[in-house]
Parts: sequence; C-alpha cells; structure tokens
Amino acid sequence: MTTPRWTSPRTGSTVWQADARSVAATLPDGCASAAILDGPYGVGKAAWDRVPRGGSLLDLYRDHLADVGRVCAPSASLYLW
Repeated sequence: MTTPRWTSPRTGSTVWQADARSVAATLPDGCASAAILDGPYGVGKAAWDRVPRGGSLLDLYRDHLADVGRVCAPSASLYLW
C-alpha cells in the first residue's frame, strides 16, 4: 500500500516517498499542480534501472512521463532530473 510521507495541514500538499508509478496509479487525472521526478539513471545497478537491450534511456522514462502527464493539471510544473 502506498501512503503519503507528509501532508501539509496548511496547503494540503503531499510529499510521497515511494515508487512513483505506484503513487501515480492511486491519483486521479489532473490532480497535481507540480511534480518532481528523479527517474531511472540507466546505470544498471538495480533491475528497475536497466536500459532494455537494444533500447535507450527514453525507454526507461516513457512510462514515468506518461503517468506524470496524466496526473498533472494543464498548468502544472514538472521538475525532472
């Protein structure tokens, strides 16, 4: 189960410390005003960080960016590194 790490009592903003794809699956479309994505690096130290054979780093990011595009509102900010 995915639970928030911290929620601001003043603004209702939520910080998550979890797998981004698991969190995104629980969120409704267009609900986020900002997203910070520290995605896979493609260095291969873990199974989730391996570039598919014959693929590219874009292949690792494609599903993450699709999730972000779905949950972010049209005016949302995205910080990606």
